[in-house]
Amino acid sequence: MAEEIVTETAAECTHENTELVNVSAATTESKGYTGDLVCTDCGETLQKGSKIARIKKVTLSKTSYVYNGEKRTPGVTVTDTDGKKIKSTNYTVTYKNNKAVGTATVKIRFSGSYSGTVTKTFKIRPKATKLTGLTGVSKGFTAKWKTVSEQVSGYQIQCATNSDFTKGKQTITVSGKKTKTTTVTSVKAKKKYYVRIRTYKTVDGVNYYSKWSSAKTVTTKKRITVFAGDSIATGLYASEYNGISMMDIPGTNKVVAYKGLNTMTYQTRARFNGMSGLEKVISYQPYRVYLMLGINEIEWRKVNPIVEDYAEIVEAIQDESPATDIVILSVSPVSRSVASKSSGFKNIEKLNKKLKAMAEEYGVKYYDYSAAFEDSSGYLLSKYNDGDGIHWPKAAYRKFAKLISAYDAELEEQ
Repeated sequence: MAEEIVTETAAECTHENTELVNVSAATTESKGYTGDLVCTDCGETLQKGSKIARIKKVTLSKTSYVYNGEKRTPGVTVTDTDGKKIKSTNYTVTYKNNKAVGTATVKIRFSGSYSGTVTKTFKIRPKATKLTGLTGVSKGFTAKWKTVSEQVSGYQIQCATNSDFTKGKQTITVSGKKTKTTTVTSVKAKKKYYVRIRTYKTVDGVNYYSKWSSAKTVTTKKRITVFAGDSIATGLYASEYNGISMMDIPGTNKVVAYKGLNTMTYQTRARFNGMSGLEKVISYQPYRVYLMLGINEIEWRKVNPIVEDYAEIVEAIQDESPATDIVILSVSPVSRSVASKSSGFKNIEKLNKKLKAMAEEYGVKYYDYSAAFEDSSGYLLSKYNDGDGIHWPKAAYRKFAKLISAYDAELEEQ
């Protein structure tokens, strides 16, 4: 009887155990892959994976906000290289520094089929303001505006001679959020200007600006320069000296002076159409004022009270005519014979030093022309002595006019 032969065949794999292989997440630099499904029992590839398009662009719904005291959270949109949006379930979004004025940060962290982190930024800018008034002054204008109380370091004023702000443009920065007015005197006289304003906030050395306000117009006035003083100053307009005509200073030059006045009476005596000298100076709202007082009181007053009264004049001009550039002139030397008759005149040098210090304290200018009028001993040169040892002849006014004209021109170049 023949032997029976039995043949055994292997059982077909049911692929019960599988895994994904060759999986890679898509990033901003490279494509990803969903992975191949492979049977771990037999090694057969059951399903081929597909490519995942690279992350191409991350955009914010808004990149600039105005500060409002609340956290700003712009929306995030992510697209791949196929132009398709990537679902928000594939990333998380976190915000930082997104309330105060400055640069806020948005971090987008990818997960799932995507990997990596993308950082975006957006700006939070200060609130805007607006001009509330413009007034033309001597060779300039005064601007007023509505202050902004929060997240502001100061303001910028911009002026130009055309509405597009492309001609004769100047930008003036005014610090301090409580500041609400400034005077600009770096412009031309008798000219129409367009003016606008914006706020700024300084954060870590970087300025953040609001939008510009709507523009307003103002016309500047002609330059007025005033020489304020006593009898020496009167020689600037007296017919026999006419020192003012020798001045090479642009605009209109005025003299507000009267013999015998000092730092006290210049503030009180109504010698100028019912006004004191100080009131008259302020009424002009001048571009610049040269103060020439002190000679009539140094003989009998102590130095400190003179300086204190001088400071009152400076303060009043600063308060009532803030656009005015103030220059305190040194007190003229006197002759040797005059100085020998009264010890008070020997304090002129001391007074001038104190006036210079006071000028620095009040932020005004001091100009010492006296060296050009002194001899080697510090007394008034004989050629500049009109006979009484105090007042000047025409030659002195000619010299004074030359010195002041040159000094004034230097100031304009600064």
